[in-house]
Amino acid sequence: MTTKRKIGIAVALLGGVLFVFAVVLVAAHWLDKADQWASVTGALVAVTTLPLTLYGFILARRQERPSAATQQVRGSTVGGDVTQIQGVRGSVRISGRSMGSPPRADAVAPVTERPAGGGQHVEGTRAGGSAQQIGDVEGSVELDR
Repeated sequence: MTTKRKIGIAVALLGGVLFVFAVVLVAAHWLDKADQWASVTGALVAVTTLPLTLYGFILARRQERPSAATQQVRGSTVGGDVTQIQGVRGSVRISGRSMGSPPRADAVAPVTERPAGGGQHVEGTRAGGSAQQIGDVEGSVELDR
């Protein structure tokens, strides 16, 4: 091995050692600053996302309340009104008139009510009154007739 080659290897090794020493020295100095910045950034992210997370829980809880019950009136003849009520979280008061006699089958056209949300259906029913469907009410419901 020539002297030039030995000097080249020694310079490369010394340069590598100096580079590693410089990286360790800079990392040790800047690591403290980087740690502080990461702490501040993490605190800001936590303060920002905590209210959003709580709001998401509230929205999810509101959406968990769909009623699994299905109310159906099919192929019936009713002398008065058809009223379907479901999913009420409160009080319900219905005061109404007395029921009349059922209409003749050929006198009244069949009522068909099928809302897009599903759950309550009135199909092919002849009613002497109206068909009312009420669902998912947070407060109280009063039907005065």
